[in-house]
Amino acid sequence: MSHSFVEDVSMADVAFNAENRSLSGLFKDCANAVTEIMIKNTKSISCKIKKRFVISTDTLEKLLFEFINEIIFYKDSENLIFNRYNIKINKGVSFTLQCEACGEKMNTLKHEYIVDAKAATMHMLNIKKRGKTWRTTVVIDI
Repeated sequence: MSHSFVEDVSMADVAFNAENRSLSGLFKDCANAVTEIMIKNTKSISCKIKKRFVISTDTLEKLLFEFINEIIFYKDSENLIFNRYNIKINKGVSFTLQCEACGEKMNTLKHEYIVDAKAATMHMLNIKKRGKTWRTTVVIDI
């Protein structure tokens, strides 16, 4: 649905709020916000490489934290940036996220790099459902 950046959280952090009617949509919006922190025109990212991963944790906040850090891990370890996500979240004994992320290797001739996202933080991280809408605040260390 949407995300918006939050001003004046910290000198070394970028914060954003996201909201969506579905939980998986909320996670997708957060992933897109993280990419927008790093790349000026995320539409310039082509779907050339797909990565699949599964994450399980005991809370939604930890799930989002681990999910964002997985996206950043691929950027750091394989130079991959993504702009398309297929996400499924299930609740059993724990919360489990299945993701297929699609993107390509970062190319400075094609992708205008803004800043390096280093990691998600737990600072201000929360996920709440108000009415029919899921909402979160996320702070990224840059």
